[in-house]
Amino acid sequence: MSRHRVRLFAVVAAVAAATTALVVLGQDKPELTTSSRQAYALYLQGEERLNAFQFAAAESLLQGAVKLDGGFAMAHAALGEACASSGVGKEAKRQYALADSLARLLPREDERLLVQLRLPGVSGKSQTAPTARDSLITLAQKRLPGHPLVLRARALRFRDLGDTEEEEAAWREVLRADPNYSRAYNWLGYLAAGQGRYIEALSYLRRYAFLAPDIANPHDSLGEIYTYMGELDAAEQEFRLALELQQDFYPSLLGLARVYLAQGRLRRALEILDQTRVQFAGTGVADAIDAFTVGQLFDQGYPHLALPSLARLSAAQPKSEEAAWLRSLVMAHEGRLTEARALGDSLLGVWRASPRYAKLEQTRRRVECRDQALRAVLSGAHGEPTQEVAAWGKALIEAHTFPPHERWSLQWRYAESLARLAQPEAALEQAREILAVNPRLIGPLLLQARCALELGRAEEARAAFTSLDAALARADADLPAVATADSLRRQLAARPAS
Repeated sequence: MSRHRVRLFAVVAAVAAATTALVVLGQDKPELTTSSRQAYALYLQGEERLNAFQFAAAESLLQGAVKLDGGFAMAHAALGEACASSGVGKEAKRQYALADSLARLLPREDERLLVQLRLPGVSGKSQTAPTARDSLITLAQKRLPGHPLVLRARALRFRDLGDTEEEEAAWREVLRADPNYSRAYNWLGYLAAGQGRYIEALSYLRRYAFLAPDIANPHDSLGEIYTYMGELDAAEQEFRLALELQQDFYPSLLGLARVYLAQGRLRRALEILDQTRVQFAGTGVADAIDAFTVGQLFDQGYPHLALPSLARLSAAQPKSEEAAWLRSLVMAHEGRLTEARALGDSLLGVWRASPRYAKLEQTRRRVECRDQALRAVLSGAHGEPTQEVAAWGKALIEAHTFPPHERWSLQWRYAESLARLAQPEAALEQAREILAVNPRLIGPLLLQARCALELGRAEEARAAFTSLDAALARADADLPAVATADSLRRQLAARPAS
């Protein structure tokens, strides 16, 4: 008999013992079945920690709950979520499988539905058929209208579908049913930010911080939005507040690294990223940190520094499509143009054949944007500036619905390609658009100064240097941008006064 079979028989026995436990627990939580009051108390505490993004504490509490009652289906589902959030993928899958088996054996359909809504798929993390997820949510809405778990699952399903209007309405409905569910403000904040409405996003997240003063996540989210806006001092303060509340809250460590990259403090940023990755070695979080590092270094214009992180990511996730896509870009930057195009075309073919590409406009745009971005990099490497400009322009057309914080890197590269094609006026206009949203981006500021000088606009060049001085105030002394800024400043000083 396989270990799986043995475990399944143990599950059946545990459920059989628990089916009469509802009477023992009384009416304090009639929708959940457990044989242990103590297990139920630990489950509630674990849910509270999970809601606070304190995943290690949640995992410990929920492990205690399922140890006391191995048949406690909802506790297994919550434990799976805690493990997944901590990057412990294998254990998360095991707990989800246990929760699913237990849910199927529960005598009451409503309870089965509630447990299954916690499993991956309804929340957008599963590979199960979307129609099955939709059917489950529809049935749950009929049987348990207004239940917070049902409403949350519905909101997350709209997120999976990319339907921002419906998702926003669904989170508001969650708040009407459960005003204390402060995390809804987090999602509303990111929905607003995803449409470039950063001030509105801050207002939601400040409400989140007010309702959850002891939780790190609101401050982390605030720091992220401030980073998008170029308010780096405010961002750093929020990330540090988050870490004071929860020392191991790694998203805020990544947030600090992003701030330091934006300030040109490469050494400090890479040090934090390396330390955080080592801290979470052996978990999916370490891979996520490598992916984050590669993406940030590409965005900020340091692709050569991304190679070690990309090598680790590719070794840890050899089948990852995202890692393969990043490899294609690295190949292009290294001059391995045929290999880059072949790998890129293979991935694009897979993505275009997916149901999400056919059904979701935003997915289609992201795929086509990637295609044009790779074409642009390859054209630049081939010494074809006209084709390079055209490809970056097409990439931007596909990305026109993306928020500014996701679009600026593409727009900067488009502007740089215009400058190389001797179109400084057009390049300068692009730089102005980027800096109107985030005035602290070093690359676009250098481009603005360079193009203004080339066009003989000394006053605009001086204004750009004033902003550059602020942006580079804490940068590494040997940062290439510092030397470039000094060179451009000398050119301005050599110009006769107007």
